[in-house]
Amino acid sequence: MLVGGSDRDESRLRRVAAYREILLWWAGSRLLIGGIVLAVSALGSRAGLFRGTMLRHPLSVLTSWDGQWYSTIAQHGYLYVPGQESNPAFFPLFPAMLRVLSLLGVDTRIAAVAIANVALPVALLALYELGRELIAEPLARRASILAAIFPVGVVFSMAYPQSLVLAAVALAGTSALRGRWLATAFFLGVGTLARPECLFVAVPIAVVAFRRRDEMSTIERGTAVGALLAAPAALLSYVLYLGWTLHDPLAWSHAQHAWGRSFQIDGLVTLVQKLPASLGHNPWLARDAIAVVVYAGLLAAAARIGVPRPWILAAVLVIALPLLSGSVQSEARFGLLAPPIYWGLAGVSVTPRREAIVRVMCLCLLCAATVTIPQVFP
Repeated sequence: MLVGGSDRDESRLRRVAAYREILLWWAGSRLLIGGIVLAVSALGSRAGLFRGTMLRHPLSVLTSWDGQWYSTIAQHGYLYVPGQESNPAFFPLFPAMLRVLSLLGVDTRIAAVAIANVALPVALLALYELGRELIAEPLARRASILAAIFPVGVVFSMAYPQSLVLAAVALAGTSALRGRWLATAFFLGVGTLARPECLFVAVPIAVVAFRRRDEMSTIERGTAVGALLAAPAALLSYVLYLGWTLHDPLAWSHAQHAWGRSFQIDGLVTLVQKLPASLGHNPWLARDAIAVVVYAGLLAAAARIGVPRPWILAAVLVIALPLLSGSVQSEARFGLLAPPIYWGLAGVSVTPRREAIVRVMCLCLLCAATVTIPQVFP
C-alpha cells in the first residue's frame, strides 16, 4: 500500500511539474506573439509595409482573414450567395460563442482573440494528458511544449477556432481512453461544430471501443456507440440548420467551391499538375507545400516512437483529404489539429541538444509567421 501511495504521489508531482512548465511556455509564447503584433501595428503602417485595414486596431492583425468572416456571422448570421465566397463555409460554434459574448457587450474582435488564447492552455494540457495515455510521459510533456511554440501556432492566437478544436480532439481522445463515453460524445460533438476535422478523431476512438467491447457492460457499449455517432450527428445538425435557414442543406459545400475547395477523386493529380503554376502566381503557397512534406516526416517519426496506428491514420486524413481539392492552401494550418504531429516532433528532439535546436527554430519561425500575417493568409 505504501509503495502504491508513493507511486501515486510521484505521478501527481510529475503531472503538476509538467502542467507548470507547459503553462509557462504557453504564456511566454503568447506574450511573444502579442509583442510582435503590437510592434507590427505600431510600425507597419508608418513604414508602408502592410495593408492599412489590418492596422486600424491593435487586434486587427489577429482578427484578419477568416476572423473577419467569423465576426460577420456573429453579427449578421449566415448568408449564402451562389458562386461567391460565402460564410456558410465556416462552422457555427465559434461565431455562436462570439455572438453570446457580443450580447454581453464584448467587442467581437476582443472576444475572438480571448477565446482562442484561453482555449489554448486547455488544449495543451489536454494534449499532454492524451500523450500520457499513448506514449512515454517525457515525450508527452515535450510535445505539448513544442505545440505551444509550433511555427504555424500563431493561428492559435488568432480569431480562429483551432485552439477550441485541438482541445476538443485531445479531450475526446483522453475521455475515450479512460472510458468516459458521455464526455467523449460531448467533445466530439462540440469539436465538429467548430471544424469538420474533429470527425476523424472517431477513427482511433472507434478502435478503442472495439478493443474494449468485451470489458464493457451492455450500457457502456451503447454509450460508446452513441459517442461515436456524436460527430456525424453534429455535422448533420449543421446541414439541417442550413437547409432550414438558407433553404440549401449543402450550402457549406457549395460555398467551399468558391474558394476552390471542390473535392475530386483525381484531386492529387490536379494538385501535382497545377502546383508549379500556382507557386508562380502565389509564392507563399510554398509554405503550405513544405508543411505537407514536413508533416509527412513528423508522422513517420510519430510511428517510430510507438504512436498507435489509428491516431496516425486520423492525422493522415486531416492532412491528406484537403489535398483532394487540388490545392495546398492552408495545409500548414490544417496540420495543427493532428496530435501525432507534435508527438513526432517530440520524438525527433530526443537529446537535450536537439531539443534546444528544435525549440529555437520553432520560436524563430513562429516570429516570422506572426510578422507576415498581414501579407499572407495563414
